[in-house]
Amino acid sequence: MDNMFTSCLSLKIIDLSNLNAPNLKSMKNTFAYCSSVTSFNLNNFNARNVTDMSYTFYSCTSLTYIDLLSFHIEKVVDMRYMFYYCNSLTSININNLNAPSLSYIDYMFERCEKLISINFSNFNGKNLTSMNYLFRKCNLLNSIDFSNFNSPNLKSMIGVFYDCNQLKSINFNNFNSQNVIDMNSMFYNCRALENINLSFLNVENVKTMSYMFYNCKSLKSIDLTSFNIKNLINMTHMFDYCESLTSADLSNLENPQLKYMDYMFRNCFSLKMINFNNFDTQDLESMDALFKNCSLLPTVDLSSFNTQNLRNITSLFENCLSLTSVDLSKFSTQKLRRINYIFYTCPKLEYIDISSFDLKTATYYVFNKIIGSKGILKIHENLEEQIKDQIPSGWTTTINK
Repeated sequence: MDNMFTSCLSLKIIDLSNLNAPNLKSMKNTFAYCSSVTSFNLNNFNARNVTDMSYTFYSCTSLTYIDLLSFHIEKVVDMRYMFYYCNSLTSININNLNAPSLSYIDYMFERCEKLISINFSNFNGKNLTSMNYLFRKCNLLNSIDFSNFNSPNLKSMIGVFYDCNQLKSINFNNFNSQNVIDMNSMFYNCRALENINLSFLNVENVKTMSYMFYNCKSLKSIDLTSFNIKNLINMTHMFDYCESLTSADLSNLENPQLKYMDYMFRNCFSLKMINFNNFDTQDLESMDALFKNCSLLPTVDLSSFNTQNLRNITSLFENCLSLTSVDLSKFSTQKLRRINYIFYTCPKLEYIDISSFDLKTATYYVFNKIIGSKGILKIHENLEEQIKDQIPSGWTTTINK
């Protein structure tokens, strides 16, 4: 049935009830671009051997409701783009859906712009491997129930809720994510999301969380203490532009493989407290602009950081307008290459200890625009030689030899 009704632009009602098609294998593009169809009757439709339903209802722009429980999909493997741009679809019944062979649901509901809520609870997708961008640009979607979602083989959740601007509630109770590797951009631009309980997510095999909460403008606090991130490598831009975030608790996280934290809290304009107590960073290589533009952050304790492999900290505290003191005296700098702009525009800074920074390479704009008229600076003699012309006048300098 591939392409069977594709682009039947005037077709309004399709009735396939009681159709017996036991040898049917593929329904790819079957109803694609049937832009006038308002309803499908699939009651008792025998599709027991269908394996491919990708693009089946692609761009059925007048479809408002469909019941997937009315026909059997036990052998379906591929549902990618199945309802892509069904922009009139307001509800769909998939509760208790049994899809044991299903592997791919990427982009399945992308641009279903009127879909308000969806219930995936008790979904049997034991062979599901990928759900990338599942709900991307579902602009009115405000709640999702993923409770008891059975997906022990799920590997990728890239951009699942990307651009879900109204999303406020997600139930992950007993969601099986034990083998997920990639959560990149998972909640990207979920601007209405104020809080989220992530304690039910198993992230022990996740390698990247970059851009995970990017531009979640309403998110106020985040607690990651329940996370086991022993295989995590990348956290770049994870909370970038979380403008309402006031606190973050990352204490006691065991993450021995973490390498990249660049821009992780950049543009968190309301951030006042971060707990990094016992945060494991033994393999960390780069944290450029980690706190850039965190204008309300008064201080941050990085004393637990293991920086033996750290290479880049450019713009680390740039434009931290409320920062008063920084103690990086325990930092190992044997591999450090760049510290340019590290304290650029920190007007309230009065105490800096970088006495362990044994750097002989040229370093630029370290202290530019520190407006404070006085302060205390502890610095290594090799670095002092490189940046002595940048040190603000009126500051008391202690040289570590």
